Amino acid sequence: MRPRVLLATVGVEGLTQIRRREAARAALDALPAQARHILLRAGYRSGDEVRRASDAELLQLNGLGPRRLAAVRRHLPATERAKEPAGDGPVAPESSLSPPPAPS
Repeated sequence: MRPRVLLATVGVEGLTQIRRREAARAALDALPAQARHILLRAGYRSGDEVRRASDAELLQLNGLGPRRLAAVRRHLPATERAKEPAGDGPVAPESSLSPPPAPS
């Protein structure tokens, strides 16, 4: 489909949603084929969903062992994925941390 025809069919908002979906899916397309198929079969549709998943969650997927998980994490760098908590408790978002002291 040519861009003009697509734009006329779905409108600007629809085209924006399509582009966002394609960008989110592009991260999964960069993964090794077997890992990508395992993740897609389990319902993961974007790199962000995989980044947010803990290693423990991903290791529970049938066919995704430590080696494939390591490959996934290499393709989805830690700087972009959600940081995992060091302890057992949840991580507080930065916005909920106490504000910096007021200037004197």
